[in-house]
Amino acid sequence: MADAAPLTLPERQLANEMAVLLAAFMWDRLGGELMDGQIYNIGQSNFEWGCDALNRVGVYKQGKHYTLHHPIVAVSDVRAHMEALEEVDRAAFESLLTALLDNFIDYGSGLSASRQPFDIPVDLHRLAKLLDQCGYATWDGKELQWTDKPAPQMQLRYLWEEDGTCSADLEAQAIEAEAQALIDRMPDVLRRKLRKAHAVGGDFRAIEVMQRHWTGTGWSHIGRREPTGIPLSSQPQHGVRTYKAAFRLLSEEAG
Repeated sequence: MADAAPLTLPERQLANEMAVLLAAFMWDRLGGELMDGQIYNIGQSNFEWGCDALNRVGVYKQGKHYTLHHPIVAVSDVRAHMEALEEVDRAAFESLLTALLDNFIDYGSGLSASRQPFDIPVDLHRLAKLLDQCGYATWDGKELQWTDKPAPQMQLRYLWEEDGTCSADLEAQAIEAEAQALIDRMPDVLRRKLRKAHAVGGDFRAIEVMQRHWTGTGWSHIGRREPTGIPLSSQPQHGVRTYKAAFRLLSEEAG
């Protein structure tokens, strides 16, 4: 069976690197909440995946409850531990990869699910090189771009759609289109007012102005006041990300 095939040398090196990164990530997030010396994963799925992956390579040992795990290898010793293991099987490799993608994409640790190239922090450059060598991404020394190979793991954690598109990319494209539609309909007098508001109070002041001038169906030259008993926030509005994108587009338009 192909799934049982031994790891290649680059895959084994990637497994080692993923274990090192995951162990540090998990300790940073959960090390301060030990229960009787055990990691408590709070029943959160991304942490459950991380704990399971580290169990499979002997960094953690499952406790009496599925939410508890004994960290039996110190974070500082994980690399040496991984290099000393006689074997890492493919199931453990797949578990490490899924856990790494889940935690490092959704929880702000330097990776993105985007199908577009993206920058990553220096501490992930070693990982990026190994992902490239194993065919999961291309890496030019600055930007990482996923290939189709990690699709099963991305789809398992709902990061990519079944056709391989990135869910976050689709959402961003929809927001961009919505923002562009707002800008296309915006009167010149309001464009000037927004730029002035931003100069005085930054993004959120500009967003506040947009919210007051949006009627729910179009732009009004007269900004609405908070009606008594009817909060402005309850009236038809676009999301903050759409307003921020709209102002960015407006700023780019101004040069």
